[in-house]
Amino acid sequence: EQLLDFTNNFSDNEEYNKAMLIDRNIGMVDKIDGYLKSDKKEEYFIVVGAAHYLGEHGIVKLLEDKGYTVERK
Repeated sequence: EQLLDFTNNFSDNEEYNKAMLIDRNIGMVDKIDGYLKSDKKEEYFIVVGAAHYLGEHGIVKLLEDKGYTVERK
């Protein structure tokens, strides 16, 4: 919760926050979705910064919105 709060309040500039987190998260999720839907059926190890996992615009929520089940291991 503290990291999410810090991330959401990192900058007062909404355009900056959108560009640094929301837009980048959407791009990452699209890339991950492409890997998972590929015919290669390979295993992927994807690393992103902690701030990108959190909140309604985080990659976990965005992947779940696409129908994926996300598990923490």
